Amino acid sequence: MFTSLSENVEEYDKITFGDNSKGRVEGLGKIEISSFQCLFKPNEVIVSKIDGGEEVFKGFRRNNLYLVDFNSKKANLQACLFSKNSMGWLWHRRLAHVGMSTLKKLMKKDLVRGLKDITFEKDKLCSACQADKQVANIHPSKTFMSTSRPLELLHMDLFGPTTYTSIGGNVDV
Repeated sequence: MFTSLSENVEEYDKITFGDNSKGRVEGLGKIEISSFQCLFKPNEVIVSKIDGGEEVFKGFRRNNLYLVDFNSKKANLQACLFSKNSMGWLWHRRLAHVGMSTLKKLMKKDLVRGLKDITFEKDKLCSACQADKQVANIHPSKTFMSTSRPLELLHMDLFGPTTYTSIGGNVDV
């Protein structure tokens, strides 16, 4: 569930989990997630409902990580856990991670079969889209000779910034 809990988190601060869901810190080691609360003890975690305090399941701590074994009777699982993606995010993935505004246009113009009466909300980040937007850095220019003999293997950026003059006489970099 968590790999670490920062000790300097102020009470009632908002935190973001790995799946981009939001939570609120309610005190030392106690985190509220929608209608559930997690109580962290030195060797276990107890997840219970906020209204009524009914225990949902228990977990244990191993190597500074809180885990839950749902096959064990110690987990005391009293609920069905599931994850549900919205249809908007499903269509986002199906159509090669196209933007939500484009999906709205496709639905409005009825250009895709099966794409009707679906809400498209950008309420979280798509990890694949976020990874795609990361760019690589260029290699720094070399000012010294790094080879010592002829035909020695040399690794370099073969196509870098170029300077040329256009037909109109402008210099483009």
